[in-house]
Amino acid sequence: NMIRELVEKERPDFISITGDIVSGQSWDRRQERFWELHHHNLAKVLKEANVPWGIVPGFHDFEADANTEEMMRFEGHHELSLTRHNFYEHYGEGLHHQFTYVLPVHNHRNTGAIDARIYFFGTGRADCLGAGGNDCIRRDQIEWFKDESDSIPADDPKRANGIAFMHHAL
Repeated sequence: NMIRELVEKERPDFISITGDIVSGQSWDRRQERFWELHHHNLAKVLKEANVPWGIVPGFHDFEADANTEEMMRFEGHHELSLTRHNFYEHYGEGLHHQFTYVLPVHNHRNTGAIDARIYFFGTGRADCLGAGGNDCIRRDQIEWFKDESDSIPADDPKRANGIAFMHHAL
């Protein structure tokens, strides 16, 4: 399997999966648990390699038979999955795209110190704010990111260290 060979060759500390775990276009609409089965196969490879991961689903994931809550539940079954629920509320409403979260990268000598942050922004399936086409990052996610950034002390020398992953580019 190509993914297994790549993971064995590269030996990563972490894998960011930015969508299209499955191609919903290949789902025949009759096979049950299509997304769950493909997700399980990927998670099995990563678990065997002892590699933690985080995901944001892509456009084609949403064409399959699992919704956001089910995808998040499947992720929760795996101890190496670092994908997180985000309970942030913007004007009393939950995030439009649940797969929006941050993971701290801890210093290997001082686990209490954060050297960087990995941000994930879910972008859903389609129709960015009524404009059609692919979906996009929404205002509530931007507000969440601003609040997250503001919570990092201004004198933290690692405050600006971070990287963001999403399926659809800005």
